[in-house]
Amino acid sequence: MSMASEQVWQQYANALTALLTTGSFDPKTQAISFNGISAQIDLCNPDPQIISSSVYELGNTIPAWGPAYVPKSDLVTAYALYLNSIQLKGDPNPNLDGRINIAANSLTQAQQNYNKQMAQAVDVWQIYRQLSPSTNFWDYASSQCPVYIEAYKVLIASQSHYDDLMTKKYGMGYQEIQQALNAVGFNGGARDVNNKNNYNMQIKRGTVAPAGSIPSLPGETVLPPGASLSQFYVPNYTLGGDFGRTFAEWQDKSSQDKVEIGPLHISGSSTSSDWSKFGWDASASASLFKSFFSLWAQGSASSESVTQSFESMDYDLDISFTGLGLFPVQQGIWLRLALIQQFKNSLRPGCGEFFGESGTLNLLPVHAIIGFEPKISLKLNNKSYHEYKLKWQAKATASLGIGPFRIGNASVLTYGEKENIQYDDNSQTISIGPIKSTLPLLLGVISTKL
Repeated sequence: MSMASEQVWQQYANALTALLTTGSFDPKTQAISFNGISAQIDLCNPDPQIISSSVYELGNTIPAWGPAYVPKSDLVTAYALYLNSIQLKGDPNPNLDGRINIAANSLTQAQQNYNKQMAQAVDVWQIYRQLSPSTNFWDYASSQCPVYIEAYKVLIASQSHYDDLMTKKYGMGYQEIQQALNAVGFNGGARDVNNKNNYNMQIKRGTVAPAGSIPSLPGETVLPPGASLSQFYVPNYTLGGDFGRTFAEWQDKSSQDKVEIGPLHISGSSTSSDWSKFGWDASASASLFKSFFSLWAQGSASSESVTQSFESMDYDLDISFTGLGLFPVQQGIWLRLALIQQFKNSLRPGCGEFFGESGTLNLLPVHAIIGFEPKISLKLNNKSYHEYKLKWQAKATASLGIGPFRIGNASVLTYGEKENIQYDDNSQTISIGPIKSTLPLLLGVISTKL
């Protein structure tokens, strides 16, 4: 009796979810996107700005609506477009425009006068501090600089009058939305690529030449690997859960050959369910997943499914890890979730879809599923074992796959070499790993449905 590859993927998803979430996952409000191919993620680089680049890519990627982890849109852009699409219910009276212009001019004059009086007050305060170093500026100005205090009061009143008129014109929530737009803006906001502020962080992105790629003569000092990296700023994200400390513990376990997490076990008799268990529609498409058992020919980027007998009911698969965990993905203070919920029903006609299956702002990444150094054991019946072994050992086969793990060397992401595979004819078991590595794997992302 055979089973579809999609059912095997669902068995794997069941086992991984059960191992990590301990029943805390809610498919009504959350969704899990599983990586269909090994994806190394550089979260342990000696350069923290390269780590920040990986965290940014992880947090800013909104997955496509479906069980396979595929980028759909980017969070900061979708959020900014959403803010610009909010339609507030204000006063349409055109006479308000003239009053707003007058208030804006008054506010500009008040700001300029305040800046002038502020500078003069600071100058005399600095002189006074030579006699009384403990006197702070506000205490001094309150008693000795009445012109400055008056300028401050006029500025506050002018700002309040302008804000009141703008709120009347554009509706309640105007100030909040403007502040939110400023926070994701290109000048002083999260999308400012040139200047550091409270909403962004600096990253490095580009290519780094691998160690040993630069030749040196005997006796010469070995030059560091070449690099082509650019520095700039991106919206701020953090990866919680003290990942740095956790990864150091995983590395320590690796040095002691400890594989302690798992096993994640599935077999031909394991329970499979539809994708609704993971937050999607029951009929969600899994076409983006390759065959759970697959191989690649030399020089090929496309996989070839192994014959159907390898996906029979007669198999046992165990996957263990040196390290495995859920780590929270946290957006910076530029994201205000309350505004997303508050104005969902106040959007301009024709502004596009933001929510639901086709929306560009439908999912918010909240947890990354990260594994380290998987160990795989696949036990098959006698016929399938020998057929599998024959195909995988063939010279024409460059790499092979079990679920998201690709072993070998082909024009696809791989993890380890064919030499890492061991065959036990007596037990009809194929064993892989644990494959030593310096990089963890991104196995999937849990998102909140917005």
